[in-house]
Formats: sequence, structure tokens, C-alpha cells
Amino acid sequence: KVIGNNLRKFRMMHRRTQKEFAKVLGIRQSSYSYYEEGRTRIPTDKLVTLAKTYHISINELCGIKKKKLTRMF
Repeated sequence: KVIGNNLRKFRMMHRRTQKEFAKVLGIRQSSYSYYEEGRTRIPTDKLVTLAKTYHISINELCGIKKKKLTRMF
């Protein structure tokens, strides 16, 4: 769900439609809608394309936050 929510957020920030991003990915609008709804897993190559399109990292797109590393010894 996090990825889907982020997809929607970034798409809205760029003021684009699902149809426009579906075209960028070479998929149907309904498939893109499923990504945003969390009904379908997003293939890695599509994640890479989306991250490049939004000019963000895949981690940011997936909602993965950086953790501060601690010393183990």
C-alpha cells in the first residue's frame, strides 16, 4: 500500500493523470491504477522507470527511510 500511496502522491505533485504515466511505462491505464491501489506488484523495471521519471530514488518511492547505522563492536 505504501508504494501505491507514494505513486499517487508523486503523480499528483506532477499534476499528471494515470493515463499519462501508464503511457510512459508502456502499460494500460487500468494496470497503473492497480499499482496505485496496491492490487498488483510493480515489476522492478517499472519501478526504475518511475523513480527516474520522478527524479527520486527507488527507496523514496517505496517509502524506505534511511536508518542511522550503529557500530556493532
